[in-house]
Amino acid sequence: MILFGGKPLDKITKSDLEQLVLDKYHEGDSLDFKAILKFESPDDIVAFLKDIVSFANHRGGYIIVGIGESKEAKDQAGAVVAVPDCEKLARRCRDLYNAHIEPRIFGLEIQSVPFESADGAVVIKIPRSFHAPHMIRFNDLNQFWVRRGRENRLMSVEEIKYACRVTQNIFQDIKEFLAERRVEFQHELPQEAIIRITATPLLVEEDVIDIHDNQIRELLLNPPGFVQNRWMTRCRRVQPALYGLKGDDPQYNNYDGAFDLFRNGHLECVRHLDLLGDENSSGHLVILPIAITAHVVSFTRLAWHLFNYLQIATPMVASMEFYNLTGIGLPSETESIRRRFDNRVIRHFEVKQKTIVVPARQVYLTQDPELVARDLCDVLWNSVGFDRAPHFDPEGKWTGGGKE
Repeated sequence: MILFGGKPLDKITKSDLEQLVLDKYHEGDSLDFKAILKFESPDDIVAFLKDIVSFANHRGGYIIVGIGESKEAKDQAGAVVAVPDCEKLARRCRDLYNAHIEPRIFGLEIQSVPFESADGAVVIKIPRSFHAPHMIRFNDLNQFWVRRGRENRLMSVEEIKYACRVTQNIFQDIKEFLAERRVEFQHELPQEAIIRITATPLLVEEDVIDIHDNQIRELLLNPPGFVQNRWMTRCRRVQPALYGLKGDDPQYNNYDGAFDLFRNGHLECVRHLDLLGDENSSGHLVILPIAITAHVVSFTRLAWHLFNYLQIATPMVASMEFYNLTGIGLPSETESIRRRFDNRVIRHFEVKQKTIVVPARQVYLTQDPELVARDLCDVLWNSVGFDRAPHFDPEGKWTGGGKE
């Protein structure tokens, strides 16, 4: 379930909560209302922890503290109620979650929603977990709970085993999809040096792309935050394809900046490296650090905007690959760019591997896309003996220009 039109929790207001009442939302297996939340006894704490793990071990959901039940229907949203010192309550919820639930629920958010004063509501968003089952560890309790309708109940041994198998299958499915897609791509691989970047929702068996959605096409044609230069990639034409949508630039060939967007949400971009480099006096191709980092940043920005528009609540898997690299130069510093390389420097920075694969990593839409780009680029520079990629500050923000 996605509430509030997919609005980030820190942007929610009292009027958003009042709209839930007007729309007569009902509690269920992914939504729970509470007029108040107290932690006056161990039983109160256990009840709160049960709610969290029950949602996480099912399919995620929301707990909204500050909406009472309707007098007309027991499970329907009633009046909005101001909870005293909502930020203090949110901190208490975070502390209890951090101390007593294992393993951590990646992507869980607990947000206070103040009204006219410090009083307000608390919204807890529990994502569908891909590390289930989760357990309560409190005093002598070591329990697994799951949501069934409006109720929480203890998981049986068979349900715990099943949850473990489902988690394993999810990761196996995406591993197999990415491996199969890589093999398909390598069958078409040209002789020139290529960079390929991908971002894929963890649930790859679900179709999430409507190829007739004009907003999706517009995102590919005009990515938010795009700055016109020859390194930050975008499409100039988007066409339907067997697998989904294909974006390219008709004035170039397919590998000068091509996007493939699959119906399951898998996004990839392929580009010739000679568009991201320069030749030295001896004719060797040297990749420009500013160009590589700009290209990766532009891709991650596009992916994040696309997945947020689609309201995909699952984690992403991001990866980066380079092919036909032998002999290409990769400098470490921003000063060593364009035609400033002599033969000695080229030999020093020469890439020995023909192929470099930056391992796929699981990331979340709550992470800054530029930080994800920095991590991917760092692995590339690490592969040839450098500590880190240039053009990123310590917080992971790209310093090459063209910020959103």
